[in-house]
Amino acid sequence: MHKRPFDIRKLLQLLTVFLGILLEAIGIIVLYRDNSFQGLRVYILVHLMASFIVAMGFSTFGMENRDKRPNLFILIICVTIPILGPFGVYLPVILHKTLLRKKGLVDEIEKAMKTEMTPVYSLPSPNLTQFIVEEMELQPMVDIFHGQDSELKRGAIDLAKVMRDPSAINTLKKALNDPNLEIKIFAAQTLSTLEKDFFKNIEWARDQIHQAPSDAQGYKRLAEIYVRYCESGLIDKALEEYYLGLALMGFKKCLSLMGDRDADLLTKIGRVYMKLENYLDALTYLKAAINQDRTNLEAYLAKAEVDYCLRKFGDTVKDFKIIKDMNPTDSKVIALTEWWLGRDIESS
Repeated sequence: MHKRPFDIRKLLQLLTVFLGILLEAIGIIVLYRDNSFQGLRVYILVHLMASFIVAMGFSTFGMENRDKRPNLFILIICVTIPILGPFGVYLPVILHKTLLRKKGLVDEIEKAMKTEMTPVYSLPSPNLTQFIVEEMELQPMVDIFHGQDSELKRGAIDLAKVMRDPSAINTLKKALNDPNLEIKIFAAQTLSTLEKDFFKNIEWARDQIHQAPSDAQGYKRLAEIYVRYCESGLIDKALEEYYLGLALMGFKKCLSLMGDRDADLLTKIGRVYMKLENYLDALTYLKAAINQDRTNLEAYLAKAEVDYCLRKFGDTVKDFKIIKDMNPTDSKVIALTEWWLGRDIESS
């Protein structure tokens, strides 16, 4: 009985078909992870490449031993079947689903950014700003976006850009859901501008440190920019933790250069730990700040908040007793102090 010789050609045929199937699978994974028009374009390109590779692999099965050229009819069939057949069944489904779905805001903004659209109103005019302020006295800024006045909405976005506080940023984010595409793009560009401003400030502060690495104030400035960026409302929780970590490094570097005896810096570090919900470390630094300066109102207010988070309500009351003796002038601090001192809470 004769053993059939190993046919390397058939192995190459099978490997070619397998390569095409693998490429198709990669295309499907890409589309699954990026279900946008860009992802769809990538998938179509990969799908066509995979179809051609599989067709070449299948077509060689029809080659006669005496004819080393692929059968043209079989090649055409094998190119057509993968595109319109088993693999192609998935393609029209995705095309139908993607083309009929409501176009997402991300797609719209990406298109606008690629064409570098310039907002019509880059800065609010004095009259428009005054008008918006008067309107806001009659209705909250959020209510403006419930109306249909595009001019008023653009003015509110401009004013929010000038205010730059978390409530204004939140208003800008709500404007991203406005049914008016122009307002969506204008709000998105404004948010992008605010982020770019923060990054410019960060780069500037880093350059200052590079020029004077022993200047403690340089590290403090950089850390304060990180904290303001986290408090702005522009970033999510994960990025917030990252930048707060950088802020801690900056404050601690500054503290080490100043000899570990700055009550203001100790308070800032304590507040950063509070934002990270590391209350024990926050308490350690706030106590150190109070030991450095017994008149540090900010340190006592932060310590009262930490004691509350740690459910040390008795210590919280003691903190507010000390705060009351400092005669604070801020109406919110006065109201908070009176509320706590009016509670009948036993020391823990």
